[in-house]
Amino acid sequence: MLPKALWIKENEPENYERAVRICEYQDYLMLRMTGKYVGSINTMSVRWHYRAGEEGPPLQMLKALGLESLLSKWPAEVVPLGGVIGGLTSEAAAHMGIPAATMVAQGGADAFIGMIGMGVVNPGELALQTGSSHLHLGICATPLHGKGIWGSYANAVYPGKSIIEGGQTSTGSIVNWFKQLLGGQVSYDSLNEEAEQVERGSEGLVVLDHFQGNRTPYTDPQSRGAMMGLALNHGRGHIYRAIIEGICFGTEQILETMRVNGFAPEEIVIAGGSTQSALWVQIHADVSGIPLRLTEVSNAASMGCAILAAYACGEHDSIETAAASIVKVAKTVYPDPLGHEEYRRFYQAYKGLYPQLRPLRESGVKQVALQCRIAPSLLSANPAAFGAEVQRMCLAGADWIHVDICDMDFAGNVTIGPSVLKGLKEEHPGVFFDCHMAVKDPHRYYEHLIRAGASQVTFHVEATDDAVALAQEIKRLGVRVGLALKPGTKGDAAFPLLELGLIDAVLFLSVNPGFGGQPFQHQVMQEVKKVREAHPDVDIIVDGGINAYTAEKAASAGANILVSGTYLFEAETPALAISALRDALLQAHSNEGFNRSKEEARKTV
Repeated sequence: MLPKALWIKENEPENYERAVRICEYQDYLMLRMTGKYVGSINTMSVRWHYRAGEEGPPLQMLKALGLESLLSKWPAEVVPLGGVIGGLTSEAAAHMGIPAATMVAQGGADAFIGMIGMGVVNPGELALQTGSSHLHLGICATPLHGKGIWGSYANAVYPGKSIIEGGQTSTGSIVNWFKQLLGGQVSYDSLNEEAEQVERGSEGLVVLDHFQGNRTPYTDPQSRGAMMGLALNHGRGHIYRAIIEGICFGTEQILETMRVNGFAPEEIVIAGGSTQSALWVQIHADVSGIPLRLTEVSNAASMGCAILAAYACGEHDSIETAAASIVKVAKTVYPDPLGHEEYRRFYQAYKGLYPQLRPLRESGVKQVALQCRIAPSLLSANPAAFGAEVQRMCLAGADWIHVDICDMDFAGNVTIGPSVLKGLKEEHPGVFFDCHMAVKDPHRYYEHLIRAGASQVTFHVEATDDAVALAQEIKRLGVRVGLALKPGTKGDAAFPLLELGLIDAVLFLSVNPGFGGQPFQHQVMQEVKKVREAHPDVDIIVDGGINAYTAEKAASAGANILVSGTYLFEAETPALAISALRDALLQAHSNEGFNRSKEEARKTV
């Protein structure tokens, strides 16, 4: 609602001012049918940022957008689902050919009404609605918000309950695309039969289901699909099965994101087009390890409308009791424990595709703005659960994971070594591990780190007499190169390597190396600013004492990558903490225009 209304106001101001009402098409139909201008609690909660039982309309947001006048154009009355609006007018009755005064009750968006038609009414239950896309709608007992999920929407369907949302943009549409590529002569039954003959994992073929972007958990409309591992032994049965498996992996990633944010689905009800394929439903169950219920009526939205009508007529005391009475379970599909265990390995390969492909996609753009990245530092993680900590941060929205390799001589502390990094990379193959060597002799470590899976290796200018040779050797081995500077080292120390094009990033320590929880050293930001002005295109990392306040200082000085330990790992909601740091970077980028050309920068200097 708000983006569209704002677009009209900015691009068609005369029409915006003339408009008496700005609403959903559903509200307009209700007006034409009953003569009453009312809103739906469902669409207003989900699409208008309306919060029933609390502040109501989003007044602060409207004011921030300059849309205060929009409130007077919205319906003043908000009607809950199944609430009676009024009788059908004589004009509408004549047009529709049904009796006048026929009761008209409130509805909502199809997928949310589909939850009712699937009998999903209790906290912990989730509706998996499938078709050209997939939608995942779960019920929470209390409001819940987190990175990589949408919502929650309070009272949007059931009073006193909140709805959490996930979605895949392309699912059944990919299957249909592949069928059409084959000429349209082959049937789905034939493709399912061929796919059933293919072993789990499709003999190494993995499909990324982002054919029209990603809705959740990445919310990246520019992402695109991919097939990895194609070989001459793969037939159409392999490709068809790999497409289905990729879609199911995408669903599991959404469920995993929900679990990390505090919602763990206990029961899943599935409906829609995918239920026509027993193979597809079984793969969904095997990948996620959760039983799937199928209802007798697969058209969930229509069934939901019928249930709301029964409730509106007074046949039931609540929508929940109406759904429990009317919806019948046809069967339950249980996961194969062996299949679930086998799919875990293939799922990890799927998760690695997006983070690996995104930089390749971005590098294909001629002028790429500096990327704002957040890198949680494992120095502040629970050392007894590094793998789980990496996963927790990645699902909270981290771009990189920062690994400090320290020794007693240089940093006064011994931390992570190559063997630990190797284990983490095996467990999380798609993660970008940013390795910072705070060691006396970096020449002894860099090869071991690269073999263990480092994505970027950073060494200290203070720790080597031949920084040029070391940078050349690291770059030769195919990873990004970073140069680190202690708080007392001038930014000029990075200029020789920057001019030679030997380093990809400059890491400024704003605390002393080796230990977390130290206060931020503000004087370092002068050196950051100096390097940024001379080299507007290089990645600048600031590490140490980073929180929501100091992030603004670092970003304003020129940093586009922030390393933070204590602030993120001790946050009650890491996703919100990461968002705060990212907002500081994005705000600074917007204000300062870091992506200037070098010529412009030199003119400024």
